[in-house]
Amino acid sequence: DLRNPLAIIQTIIENMFLTMDEKLHSELISKKQILDKSFERINHQLNDVLDFVSIRRTNFKKIPFQELLKNTLNMINIPNQATIKFPKDNPEINCDDAQMVVVFNNLISNAAQKMGDKCKIDIQYDSDDIWHIIKVIDYGEPIPDDILPKIFEPLFTTKQKGIGLGLASCKIIVEIHGGIIFAENNPVTFTIKIPKN
Repeated sequence: DLRNPLAIIQTIIENMFLTMDEKLHSELISKKQILDKSFERINHQLNDVLDFVSIRRTNFKKIPFQELLKNTLNMINIPNQATIKFPKDNPEINCDDAQMVVVFNNLISNAAQKMGDKCKIDIQYDSDDIWHIIKVIDYGEPIPDDILPKIFEPLFTTKQKGIGLGLASCKIIVEIHGGIIFAENNPVTFTIKIPKN
């Protein structure tokens, strides 16, 4: 219900800019960039809400870990100077791939937003007899100690442009998969444990 009128507004604005003469277009280009960022922000917040409230059947299938990560990066605008290190491991993980992409999307996007253009993100894989153990590590500012226990709570956010559903969605999805997720500092590390079976 919100996406359709937003898409109409965005299309009309795009068409208006296409029909403007070059001088007028150049004068308004900065305002067009503000509009584009505003549309991107609204769509991001809509996605957070939909990820959080959607109740649908979880479709489990085995998918290579590297494919999950590649599918995630295809959906994220990562700065050209960013460094994202993948693990060499490529185990098959039994999961709903669309839901797990939401998890990695949130974790990687949050790290990139926090650190800016030259962000450095390290994704590590390990396992034991029971768990796939995945760590998403960034080397930005630590999460304040008083905030760390609250970050997975719905509607809790420290961002001016956030609504506090991204990490809550991650927690719900991981728990649907029978797993756990938690965060630690020094460096900032989000650890996901997903059962092997």
